[in-house]
This record gives sequence, structure tokens and C-alpha cells, in this order.
Amino acid sequence: MLNARDILRLLIDDEQPVPPPPDDPNQLGLDFNTDDLDARDEIMRYAEQPFSIPGTGPTTVYQRLTGTLFNRPTKKLANNTYAIRHNDRLAVRFHQTDVVTAYPDGRVVVNSGGGWRPGGGQQAPGWRTSPGTTTMARMNEWLCSGWQIYKLKGEWYWFNAAGPRHWETEVRYPYSDLDYIKPDGSLYIQQHPVYLKKRRKRV
Repeated sequence: MLNARDILRLLIDDEQPVPPPPDDPNQLGLDFNTDDLDARDEIMRYAEQPFSIPGTGPTTVYQRLTGTLFNRPTKKLANNTYAIRHNDRLAVRFHQTDVVTAYPDGRVVVNSGGGWRPGGGQQAPGWRTSPGTTTMARMNEWLCSGWQIYKLKGEWYWFNAAGPRHWETEVRYPYSDLDYIKPDGSLYIQQHPVYLKKRRKRV
């Protein structure tokens, strides 16, 4: 609302008054018309974004693989497991899948290969371990920033080994192929976290 001085200046000097600032400082700098926003579209856009959970420090997988390869294109790490040098990245390959891929900027991408984890149903006859057990072990061996994967009732979840034990936490972070760890160590997951109901203590 204009005060008397602004009205007088507008009538006499024909100058445009400076509009008063908004009551909420957070309203400054909006470069779009909020009337055009659709609440449903905004909710869906938010839902499609990955969730970020802080880690315990910068990633180190690229440096570890660089030291392991030492200018070689490949090196055997374990049974059916190799360190591989690609043009723009380094990876840990288990069978035909790059289960852990590290980029020079520090980003670390994980991929179980889909069917070889619980629920996929691919298991060689005579295996004593459940599907995905060895894949998970290979991935956990090369993960960083405290992040590890565990299995619960046939599903995979993330947890940070530097924090509370996963069975003591009140939230679970479902695993998805192509989840990744940012260079600062924060974990980006594609599925929504699962919040557990607190158990009532018996009196």
C-alpha cells in the first residue's frame, strides 16, 4: 500500500514509486507465475526425485580402484570378480555385471544385475546360498562412506554402518539398481523410505 509521500511523488513528479517488499522474505526472487502451478504436478515431480541421505564422508572407491589396477586394463579380485578400466570410469565386475562403478568426480553407482538378487529367481542348481548373496558381498566390499546393503525378508535395504544397527533404526531405505552415492558421501535412493511403526513397550 502506498503512503502519502509516494502518492504525492506520483502525482507531481510522475515517478513510479518503489513497491514495498513482501511480508515474507522467502517470496523474493520468484521468476515464475505461481498461479500457473498445478499442485498435482508439483507433488509428482517431487515424488520422482531421489531421496538423499547423508553419509559419513567423501567417496574413495575411484581412488581404491585406481591403486588396484595400477595402469592395467583389468585385474582379478576374486572368483568371477574383476576390476575393469573403462574410458570414463572404473568398475568392479562380477560375472557380466559392473556391480560397483566409480567415476572420476567421486560418484559411485551400484547395480546388482537385476535377477541375481532376491526375487529374481535366477539360481544355479546346487547352490547353497540364496540368490544375490555373493553379489551383495562383492558390492559391500567396495562400497564407501559407511553405506552397506543388507537383506531382510527377501528384500534389499541400505544402511550406514557408522550409525545405529539397521534393526534398531526407525526407517528403512529400500535398495534399487542404479542407486548411487554422491561424491560427498550422501546416498541417493529411488524408492521412498519406509518408516516403521514404533513398538509399544509392554508394561
